[in-house]
Amino acid sequence: MDKSWIDLTDRSSNEYLNGLESFLDFAFDNSMGDTRIYCPCKKCYNRYFVTREVARAHIIVDGFWSKYKNWTHVVDDDIIGMVHEAFEHPNLDSSMRNDGSTENEYGEGPNDETTNYFKLLQDAECPLYPGCKNFTKLSFIVRLLHTKVLCGWTDKSVTILLTLLKEAFPNEVQLPDSYNEAQKITDDLAFTYNTWDACPNNCMLFRNEDEKLESCAICHESRYKKVDGQPTNVVNGNRKIPAKQVRYFPLKPRLQRLFMSSKTASHMRWHAEERTDDGVLRHPADSPAWKEFDAKNPDFSSEV
Repeated sequence: MDKSWIDLTDRSSNEYLNGLESFLDFAFDNSMGDTRIYCPCKKCYNRYFVTREVARAHIIVDGFWSKYKNWTHVVDDDIIGMVHEAFEHPNLDSSMRNDGSTENEYGEGPNDETTNYFKLLQDAECPLYPGCKNFTKLSFIVRLLHTKVLCGWTDKSVTILLTLLKEAFPNEVQLPDSYNEAQKITDDLAFTYNTWDACPNNCMLFRNEDEKLESCAICHESRYKKVDGQPTNVVNGNRKIPAKQVRYFPLKPRLQRLFMSSKTASHMRWHAEERTDDGVLRHPADSPAWKEFDAKNPDFSSEV
């Protein structure tokens, strides 16, 4: 598709308007939602979901984002949506000039959040390899890591698989070299958790004031693995290997992500907006305990 119209300065010319209509036809013909797309004007930067009329007006008034040349994923793509929601559509106007550069008016570079946002957005739009229609770099990595969790693969097995895939795919394939690199790419999507060492006998966690203890304060069992049952601690490089660990997924970021996602936010509000409230106990929100909590915390309960 011809993209030369993007750089035209006269946005009222027939050439510009015809190119714009061709772009909008392409975008909405391929849109999963059919009625809205992410607006690629110089102020929205693909952050906001708008109708055709709004997108047309924005692009005519503000111009087309000159750096947005890959239109394969202009549609409502789940991965791109995930990137937008993870960053809550950060305000990039202060760090993006109308010429598409990433310097602000004081000549300073973009902040870390903006840099990470654009890096993930680029990965979400970059085909896995030239000509690939089914996967982008980010969507493939997300699917791969999801499969790892479902199937219980080890970190090493993922690294071996990535090495094999890089040998099998074309040289231009956009794959990380190892599991650790793949995980770093998705870190900014907020898929995070805390890892704590635990007593082998489940007595305690080595955290907070107990973080530096070498053995359990209750049963006095060593915090670290032993060799052949002997008390000699195993050292992996410069790091001792914990005998047991637990992973904690913080509740607050999880709830924030549920409300940030357009696909789950409505479900989180269902009990307040769509639940039938006729006195019959069908849902925890119908219980006296829930109602008592709402009565005692009206400010909290009103934020649905």
